Formats: sequence, C-alpha cells, structure tokens
Amino acid sequence: MDVAVKNKNDKYLFVGFLENKRLYNLTAAYWHRIIYKIAEEKQLDFRPYINLYDIHGHKEYDANPIFSAFFPGLNKAVRIIQDEPEADAPDLTYWKDKIEQEEGHPTKELVIAVALSVSSAAEAKRLIADWLEE
Repeated sequence: MDVAVKNKNDKYLFVGFLENKRLYNLTAAYWHRIIYKIAEEKQLDFRPYINLYDIHGHKEYDANPIFSAFFPGLNKAVRIIQDEPEADAPDLTYWKDKIEQEEGHPTKELVIAVALSVSSAAEAKRLIADWLEE
C-alpha cells in the first residue's frame, strides 16, 4: 500500500457527502467525469463493475465504492472508495489488487481510498492515468 502526504492547507470537496444523498450523487458524478475524461483521452471503453444497489434495488450510499470502472480492453479496473477527511489520516492511499469478475479470469485492480481535496483529486487522476498506461 502506498500513501500520499496530507496537505494541511488543502480545500476539501463535497464535505458531508455521506449524510446528503444529493451531495453524494454529485460526488459520484464528479468521479465519473474524471474517469470519462481519462478514458476519452486514452481512447478506452469502460463500464462499472461493482453493483451499487442492494437486493431490493435501493442505491447504497456507503462510498465503498463511490465509483468503479472496468476497462475490458486492458483487463484492468479502478475502484474509488471515498472517505470524509480525518485529522490524523492520510488524504489518499492506494493499492493494487487482483479480482475475479468471472471465475478463472483475474482482473488487475487499482483501489484508491481518498478524502477528496484539490490535491488528492489531482493525485488520484495521475494514479489512474498512470495505471491505464502500465
């Protein structure tokens, strides 16, 4: 696992998103725009790979993940877990994993856990772009 340094002068984005469904949906749309722009620049197709709905069809608002993207042409995935900012916690951590979407077909996954700020958003964008280039 790798950790990005916390920037004490940073501005946090979408604070309180876990308590406000409208703000939560705006945050999810923010991540969609980021992934869409990176995918468009790299001419890649993607689709969500984690179901965000419970067995009754209600959307889950726990932010794990807030957004997921599978890139079939690369057999790679990106999962964004968003947290509220905490005083002693890093704003961004990430790790690489392997998941199986279909039995016997492993997929490489980049997982980013982030308290969203201007700096951590920029770092997440860089990590995603680099991951899709590897």
